[in-house]
Amino acid sequence: MQVNALPHKNFEKYHQQQHFFTYYFAGGAHAIRKVVFEQVGLLPENFFYGMEEYDVSYRVLDAGWCITYDDSIVMLHKESPLGRKPTHQKLQSMWVNKCIVAYTYLPVRYFYTTALLWALNYLKVTGFHMGGFINALRQIIAIPKHTVRKPIKPSTLAYLKSVEARLWY
Repeated sequence: MQVNALPHKNFEKYHQQQHFFTYYFAGGAHAIRKVVFEQVGLLPENFFYGMEEYDVSYRVLDAGWCITYDDSIVMLHKESPLGRKPTHQKLQSMWVNKCIVAYTYLPVRYFYTTALLWALNYLKVTGFHMGGFINALRQIIAIPKHTVRKPIKPSTLAYLKSVEARLWY
């Protein structure tokens, strides 16, 4: 099993479980009812790469739906390296998009911790690729200026905490 394909960031705790409620879906392996998309909307068009699953997941959960993992459903997801961006560009997109999601839906403290912790991760993984770092930082600083906040309900935030969602980053 691909570690980043399990729809929970606590892989060690959840990878042996046959079924569990979770807080996001894996983009390469999911099934969503049409009525859910009709109710909450489609994937964000402004996300070129990464974190669109979190955006939709928070809207789905806030609308009262649930997200579950079931290991009896098996999907094969072949990733093609030809269609992918270099690591620093993928990480930059993921960092910026995760900050947009945190700012839009979560209490603002999570926006700041997401920005900081993903910045550190970006620098570590890319070997201090400063061009991408500065570009992403500019985009993140601008998020509050051009992004409308739509905070999730307190009950949705409580659900996220109950399923051990990774909220800080």
